[in-house]
Amino acid sequence: QSMQYGMAPIVRRNMYTILAVIDPVLDPDVAIFQLGMQLVQNSYPARVGLLWVSQNDVDDCRTWMQTQAVSKEDAPCPTQPIFSSAPSNEELESMKATTQAAHRLLSHVAEEFEDEPQVRLAFAEFMLSTFGDRFQANAELSMKDLIDTYSGMMEAMGLSDVTAAEE
Repeated sequence: QSMQYGMAPIVRRNMYTILAVIDPVLDPDVAIFQLGMQLVQNSYPARVGLLWVSQNDVDDCRTWMQTQAVSKEDAPCPTQPIFSSAPSNEELESMKATTQAAHRLLSHVAEEFEDEPQVRLAFAEFMLSTFGDRFQANAELSMKDLIDTYSGMMEAMGLSDVTAAEE
């Protein structure tokens, strides 16, 4: 009973722990995340963590850390705002999608559905699958594509109206 997904965390020798480190925009290889999802769906005792990060973010953080008089434990790296003002649809089409923007959309879902881990995981899995399809087709992902994907998923899952992403 206590091995079911969603139950309180417990320490077990047979607990699978998976941390999937993925760049959803530049390299959405989701094989390890899908393995974790299969374990969870088949009621295996598994914890699945998902870290979305891009090499550009890591490089920017490393550069920032070198200019500061702080150690790695003292302060997190700052993030830059995605938009300085509300962009038009044409501007969104010309902007490349970023891992930071994809992460913020996923964070919004995580906040909205804090008590529903299955919704958060399904959303992440669907988003990564969509990005993977575009990546395999060598299609570059724009910010408009990212927002349209988010809006379409929210609408398809019956979770929100389409205007939520535009806000």
